Amino acid sequence: MIGEKQMGGQDQDATKKVRQTRDGYFVLANSPWSTDGDVVGSHGRNDYWVVKIGPTFSLSLSSFTAKRNCEETELVWQTRSEISTAFFEIQRSNDGNNFETINTVNAAGGIAAVHTYQYNDNTPFEGKNYYRLKTVSTYGTFEYSDFKTVNFARKKSYLLPNPVVSVMTVIPKCNLRLVQLFSTDGKLVRNLPVAENDQYNISNLPPAKYFLRLVYDKGAEVLQLIKL
Repeated sequence: MIGEKQMGGQDQDATKKVRQTRDGYFVLANSPWSTDGDVVGSHGRNDYWVVKIGPTFSLSLSSFTAKRNCEETELVWQTRSEISTAFFEIQRSNDGNNFETINTVNAAGGIAAVHTYQYNDNTPFEGKNYYRLKTVSTYGTFEYSDFKTVNFARKKSYLLPNPVVSVMTVIPKCNLRLVQLFSTDGKLVRNLPVAENDQYNISNLPPAKYFLRLVYDKGAEVLQLIKL
């Protein structure tokens, strides 16, 4: 049993008919004898109740996070209970007011089970992105989570200074996997290990124009470099 509701008084209050409505609720027809409790002004068997009872819908959302991962938004949420939960709609907005559904994820369901969900939005807006969850029950009712904000204001990497004499600072747009230097004729000059402080010493390179290739988990980017 996941819920209980008592109605009526202390006498014989019998339910005669129960019918389910199209919206998932239930209508009960009752004949009360009581004159206390929920019963007011009873006249015995000449009285009838008609009561509409709503379905049980309970979701325990323990966490909901949204973070930038390169050019994608990684959305993760966790639940502890999903009573009569049908699915989740991931919704996105660029102004925090007008939301659109970008994907739907079916709920696993369960009363006392922990479930973790993940979805990656690979086409975020440039600038601020607002995300929220719309949880929909098996009866069509729904509720919203608080929204999370992810900023994609900068989509390009930076190289400072440029031209450079010895030490250059590379500010990548996301997590780097490899840094490569190429000559203007396309020959690989050097592979540079990814620096934790984003700084690279190229003082022993001859003065020339180079191409700096930044390799990410997904894709790569090429910047022009002038070595003095």
